[in-house]
Amino acid sequence: MTAPLVVELSQLSVHIPKYQLEFPFVPPPESLTQAALQTYNWARKSERLQSDSTRSQREEVMRLLVRYGQTLFEALFPEALRVRLPKEGAIYIRPKDDSVADLPFELLFDGVSFISQTHGLVRLYGSKYTEPTLPFDHKKARLALTLTAHVPLNGLKGSPGFVLPVEEFGLIGRGANRRLKMTLDGDASAARLLGYLEAGPDLFLFSGFVEEGSWRLAGQVPLDLETLLQKAFGQAVMRGMRLVILATSDLLDGKTPVEVMGQSGVPLLVTLSGRVTRERINDYLSAFLLALARGEGVLRAHRQSVNQIQAALPFSWDWSWIRLHMAKELLGHSRLDPLRPFLLEEEPPEEPEGYDPSPRIFSRRPFGGNLGVMNQLISALMTGPPQGVIWLRSLWGQVQEEYVLELFRRLAPRADFSLSLFYYFRWGYHEGQEAKQDAYQLGEEFDFLWGEDKVLEYFDQSQVPMRQGSDPDQRYLLVYYPPDRVDPLFEQWLLAKRNQGIRVLILSQQSFVTELSTQVVSSDKTSVEELLFAFDDRLPEVWVPLLVEPLPVQMRHRTLLDLARATEDPATLELFIAETDLTRLWTQVFAAHWSKLSHASKRLLMALYLLRVKWPRESLVALFGPEEIDKDLEALFAAHLLERNLEGSLYWIGGHLYGQIRAKGLLPAEGLVKIGQDLMKKLIGRYEEVGHEPALTIAGVSYLLAELSLLGANETAWQRGLQFAKRVAVELGDRPRLLSQLLLSSVELSLASRQPETLERAFLSLLGVLEHLPLEPQALRLYEWLLSEEQDRRNWPQVCKLQIRLAALYAKSEQPERAKGHLLAATQLALDLPNPAERFGLLVETGLGFLELGEMEKLRGLLETAGFDPAHLNQENMSRLWLIDGYLLFLDQDPQGAYRSFAKAFNYRHPFISEALLAQTQLVLAQIHQHQGEEEKALESLIQAAKLFEHLRDWEQARQVHEEICRFFATHKRSTESISHLEWLYRFNRESGTTEKAGSIAHELGGLYFRIGDQHKSTDYYKKAQELNQGDNLS
Repeated sequence: MTAPLVVELSQLSVHIPKYQLEFPFVPPPESLTQAALQTYNWARKSERLQSDSTRSQREEVMRLLVRYGQTLFEALFPEALRVRLPKEGAIYIRPKDDSVADLPFELLFDGVSFISQTHGLVRLYGSKYTEPTLPFDHKKARLALTLTAHVPLNGLKGSPGFVLPVEEFGLIGRGANRRLKMTLDGDASAARLLGYLEAGPDLFLFSGFVEEGSWRLAGQVPLDLETLLQKAFGQAVMRGMRLVILATSDLLDGKTPVEVMGQSGVPLLVTLSGRVTRERINDYLSAFLLALARGEGVLRAHRQSVNQIQAALPFSWDWSWIRLHMAKELLGHSRLDPLRPFLLEEEPPEEPEGYDPSPRIFSRRPFGGNLGVMNQLISALMTGPPQGVIWLRSLWGQVQEEYVLELFRRLAPRADFSLSLFYYFRWGYHEGQEAKQDAYQLGEEFDFLWGEDKVLEYFDQSQVPMRQGSDPDQRYLLVYYPPDRVDPLFEQWLLAKRNQGIRVLILSQQSFVTELSTQVVSSDKTSVEELLFAFDDRLPEVWVPLLVEPLPVQMRHRTLLDLARATEDPATLELFIAETDLTRLWTQVFAAHWSKLSHASKRLLMALYLLRVKWPRESLVALFGPEEIDKDLEALFAAHLLERNLEGSLYWIGGHLYGQIRAKGLLPAEGLVKIGQDLMKKLIGRYEEVGHEPALTIAGVSYLLAELSLLGANETAWQRGLQFAKRVAVELGDRPRLLSQLLLSSVELSLASRQPETLERAFLSLLGVLEHLPLEPQALRLYEWLLSEEQDRRNWPQVCKLQIRLAALYAKSEQPERAKGHLLAATQLALDLPNPAERFGLLVETGLGFLELGEMEKLRGLLETAGFDPAHLNQENMSRLWLIDGYLLFLDQDPQGAYRSFAKAFNYRHPFISEALLAQTQLVLAQIHQHQGEEEKALESLIQAAKLFEHLRDWEQARQVHEEICRFFATHKRSTESISHLEWLYRFNRESGTTEKAGSIAHELGGLYFRIGDQHKSTDYYKKAQELNQGDNLS
């Protein structure tokens, strides 16, 4: 092993032991040193100098720093030695006195490149190094990383903007790399931090404030914290901790913690001696940690990561603040490779321990609220047992969710909490909504849907769990958009939640009318200190004279100030110097943003304004397409027009901004109507692709329809609302009440027309929705009620339609005789109708009803009597007749003729028959294909039939078809292709309690997976088969 190249530097001399050189240290000229170091030290405390600079401005700064770095290089390395440097490895710098300790050695420039980016540069420090208790060659399955931080809520003596967002760094190893096991604590207390060190992680990170040599931490801090930390670090090193990363306030002042770390025996240290943006430090740490997880050495991982962020922004300098230090005692160690401290097993484990797949609910932005409000909210919501409902209120349109996100970020490391969201919506309880339903005395008829107990069920089913914890004392419910007038049922429900020990927090802009006892926390507080912290070094200079107490009215609205700052438009920023009319300011600031947004960004903003609720990125892609959607979302987020969670997976418009946009009419009404109508079409047509949580989707649609109604598109709102409900109903399973308030609002909107025909159409559509919910008895009763109403009015076409719908419901309820009776009655009525198009259309529908019942003779009789004239039949009804013809020919043993008729029927692309009839038709087509020897086409029809029966929840029919598919594959010696169908049958039999059959299928799946080389799933299914067989033996 060759000796390392060490440069020992003092104020007076340079010593290079490897080459036995020692000579006086001649620093760069004073003028160059002063200019370079002043610039460097100014820049290290400001992100803005680099991020807001143009390429040419950065190039000018880097020319100065490169000139200094090259002069310093020449002062440390004599010309005769420089030719040997390319053959050397890393350069080790050992400062021997404080006067040179903080020199920017990372800027050493050899005339071509920075030494730190080519050879690699390591700063040495003295250490009481202790070898770990585990042998060095001990291999690890995972690297244990503990990332901690703390931003105090009071008593700050500097900007908190440098503190690293450790929760965001946790995403690096979250499911993406099985080598990393992360512990995250963004609100570290002394007790927890000492506990983390006691556990002996491989890598430990802390970011926060240092005051009088001591770390600021949450909660009670022991007086002897420094002593306890030094001891804890020493114990952690003994247990195997090799690397510490620090980003603390003292580093920004040019101080270094190497002496403290050295006394604790820390072998390797990375420090951030300057401000690095969240995005760039995230890029560095992502590259660095993942390189360690691949088994790279620390120096190589550090060098590659520094090069990566430097290359991402040409002429940048913040990379040079990320410094690598090492205990000098490790140099030349006889056994240890100090820069390769971790050995990993060849194969990573299956998944990280403690991996939590639930979405993070924290924000990607630094906290930007008022620290006093934050403290008040924590005290109200989290101190002692739940006492009442907490109301976080703003009458000015100030930020609110900012506090909620920060609260749960701080709560996450110390409590296993649960969190649910609830978006309130009941027609008539928000501004601009007039309830009319009671006037029509329909409440009793719809008691099963809108009765008081059913409304309470709707509230329960509308909760959306965002995080599931195990601590019963840490359960939280967030309520958005509460009612504008007293809703007794809502208040009853909230009281019940509070009595269950759930901590309820209501967020409201403007007003929330309630008779409950609430504790109000107002977010309408802004201070000079808060603005200095929030804007940090990005505070516009033109605003500085305005930061006086009491703040001028135009400087009290954080939402408005954030939007204005994000425009980066000098003219917009200067408006605040003299303008005090907030409406004018809002209008001009919003217009400045609007003029810069792309067409796609405007569509996204208006859509999320209409929907209000949180939406996953994938759902937005399904609605708007993938083309540059990330770019548009990023632009809106950067402009403070949208919010998003830590992972960038959820996007929404903040309630504070929604309220201001609506109150001041900042978005064009015509554009909102157009976007809303288009959005409803897409939500109906692409519901499965959207794939959002139903409670949130339904709440968003409810808000959207209410907004369309207020904008004058009443007819569209109720029609699209009922169409959407019909599309969703079949997917809700045991949560049918979720649709109750959407249905009610659609009925209310139809009542607003005051037209009997409109009301009639609305109720027929409503009843069509009920057919798809597990509410058949109630739907039958309502149909009978509506039928009698229409008979009294002698509205025979409508009576005929109701008879057909009733027949379908009775057939679904397994009452075929009653269904047949209604179809016969409908046939007689339809034959007497004078309008041929209307008559033939109803007769075709009646014919389909007989077909589904299997009443083929009645069907033949109808066809003989009807006398259909193609001139009065539309394409849909012609397709239905061809379908009927196909069935009759099939029964008459004419499969080829039947197939031709079916082919003509399915030339019509739009749905023209029920799913149940379509599923049966696929079974008939499978038989026809088998008869004609077209086995692959027969298989395709069977697969389609299975999917349809599953969608209809006709599990028995689905089982029979899946079994037939499996027999097909077995007969054709293609058993491995049956795996998905066997897995469905395994789940079906297990859930049905047929454990013997389930065990047999599991055993078969184990063999099939073994054949295709999936050892993991093969073992899993064999294990399941064994467990099921043992269960049968025990029983």
